[in-house]
Amino acid sequence: MAQIRANDEFYETHGLVTSDGELVTTANPLPVTLAGGAAVSENSTFGLNVARGLVPGMSGIFKTGVNTAFGNGTEESFWTHSVIYPWSGWGAGGTLSCYSSSASDTGSLIISGLNSATWATQTETITLNGTTPVVTTGSFIRINSVRYNSSSTSNVGEIHLERNGSTVGHIAPDSGVAQNAQYTVPAGYTAYVMQGTANIGKGQDGTGYFKYRLYGGSFNRAMTFLLYQSTFDYTFAVPLQLPEKTDLDVTMIAANTGTAASCEYSILLIANS
Repeated sequence: MAQIRANDEFYETHGLVTSDGELVTTANPLPVTLAGGAAVSENSTFGLNVARGLVPGMSGIFKTGVNTAFGNGTEESFWTHSVIYPWSGWGAGGTLSCYSSSASDTGSLIISGLNSATWATQTETITLNGTTPVVTTGSFIRINSVRYNSSSTSNVGEIHLERNGSTVGHIAPDSGVAQNAQYTVPAGYTAYVMQGTANIGKGQDGTGYFKYRLYGGSFNRAMTFLLYQSTFDYTFAVPLQLPEKTDLDVTMIAANTGTAASCEYSILLIANS
């Protein structure tokens, strides 16, 4: 039983009230405080609460990819290296050789990927030495994100991360971050693809594919999208469920050489236990 205030008079009633005596309703929800003091209420969106780390076992993944020079009639991936992504180059995984095309790039490179032995997420920071390759200490089987950090400027040259002689990670000049649409689900997690978009410039067209490959299998085209100087936007009514170690890629076959296009998609990553 509690007292509520209405028209400057107090009444006794059964229900929940806030600390100032206001009745809890859907329009005036009761805040819930989790460890760390952050409050969650119905006024906060689910996605915002996930991004704030307030939903245990869940995290959001945002992937974006761009290719500014698709070839004519050749399938290429959405990433700045402008070729089909060399998944076979990974082999059994191992260390990465990292370098820039410019001697000026001597900042930090933050690499987030999957461990070769466990497929668990691991992050390593190395210091670039310009055009001289620097080898990682950790052994990687996949890369999910790469970021360049310097106190002075963004990266001047193209930054390459190589495995077995193949470029498996790439940052375009003056970008500071890898814009690649490739992603692999870490061990112990399930990914749920929530939505995705793709766009292409005026006077250009192409046929795009959202693809995934279950561990030990081959790539499947989950969706085909047609672009003609337009934006394709799709929200899954029921999210696409993908288990651990699944590879994702977004590719396109352009009608004209030099076509530029970009894409993005959002994933909800949920721990299996």
